[in-house]
Amino acid sequence: MMELLPLTPNCQSHIKAHKAAHEGIARQLNKLIMQAANDRSPRDVGDLIKRVVGNWLGEHSNHFDTRLVHLGSQSRLKVDLDSELVTMLDRHVFPNRPTQSKMASDQAKALRTRKLEVRGRFESLSAAQRAVFWLVVGGNTNNEISDQLHISVNTVKTHRAAVFQKMEVKTALELVKKADFLR
Repeated sequence: MMELLPLTPNCQSHIKAHKAAHEGIARQLNKLIMQAANDRSPRDVGDLIKRVVGNWLGEHSNHFDTRLVHLGSQSRLKVDLDSELVTMLDRHVFPNRPTQSKMASDQAKALRTRKLEVRGRFESLSAAQRAVFWLVVGGNTNNEISDQLHISVNTVKTHRAAVFQKMEVKTALELVKKADFLR
């Protein structure tokens, strides 16, 4: 999933901090287990681990997920996430729910199909083409992309043409619309 995120400094620093947080709790738990195993009963060690992990999960969620929740509460993204969640619940948990409307189900199915198609096209891009993809979606010009990726403008044009062909778009605006399916 990480490769689907844009190569923006904010996303990359978020990913790095997120990974560091996971590595930190793993180190902390290993140290705790080694120290506690000699001094305490297995039940006490289990309770201690449960408490440490519970506290960490709360802090972790507040630190890393609050921005997503905040974004969702002030934009149309919340509606999209809610409808996607309902669709997932209907599909996997309540497949025969009587309140599920046929039209909503058909629309959700069409949206899922469209998302899968766009994701498949995106995954067919090479790493260099994905980098160009996100920079084009971000509104960068060929010269700006060339400077950021340290490649020639002609190489940018070649990658850009390949991206447009593989994603089946003719304009950058169409590419931005397809990128919305990846977010």
